[in-house]
Amino acid sequence: MALVPHRDSTQERYREISGKTYILTLLQRLVHQRLFVSISFSGSKEHFTSTVLSIEPHAGYFLLDQVFPQRGQQLLQQTDRLHLYANLGGAALGFTSSVLAQENVNGLVYYQVSLPETVNYLQRRDGHRVPVAALEIPVELIDHQGKSCKGMLHDISPSGIGIQLNEPGTFTEREIYRFGIYPPNEEPIHAELELCCHRQGTDGATPIMGGSFVSLDKRTEHNLGRLVAEFERRLLRARWSPRAMPYSKNEMK
Repeated sequence: MALVPHRDSTQERYREISGKTYILTLLQRLVHQRLFVSISFSGSKEHFTSTVLSIEPHAGYFLLDQVFPQRGQQLLQQTDRLHLYANLGGAALGFTSSVLAQENVNGLVYYQVSLPETVNYLQRRDGHRVPVAALEIPVELIDHQGKSCKGMLHDISPSGIGIQLNEPGTFTEREIYRFGIYPPNEEPIHAELELCCHRQGTDGATPIMGGSFVSLDKRTEHNLGRLVAEFERRLLRARWSPRAMPYSKNEMK
């Protein structure tokens, strides 16, 4: 049974993830971003801090660093179960897992912890979405067979987007797909996108597919933030100068 992360807002959406590939993707973010994780144990209200050092998918475990304060080390050696919780910027995850073994390297103790079968995942929706349909920004979503489906960007925030595809294709919610944004006179931005929902547009025509970015590197995260700010600047200017719409190819040089 996965540990349920604390909910701090009614805007947070909790769901249980069971797909092995998706779980590995989430855990790998803990390694790549060197995030601190919170460790707790059944029957204790104390919380301890550690980091995930590596993921060993073929061996079925991840490597957990030493736990602080020191009392956490003692509890780890007395139990075979632990609860792990971590913040991932715009999301959070939590799960319960088993301690498989200890590793002692030059006097430092590490722990092999079994990969969880399920992870409870919270996707926070606190990013401000900028409505950009009028800017006519081309996008593409690539399905699992490698087929590219073209469309237009409907809304965007640093953590997610809404898109309208010319042909809906075979895309499934809670799946991760490759995605591209192609602003004129700018380098394309490519990322992985987890589809979260389908909703109807105000015109009642093409449905809008909502998604959240996953596994962003620092450069892509920076470029997305800059792009969102630029789009918002253009929209604010357009309130006073309607001629600025649609997107001008000279705007973002």
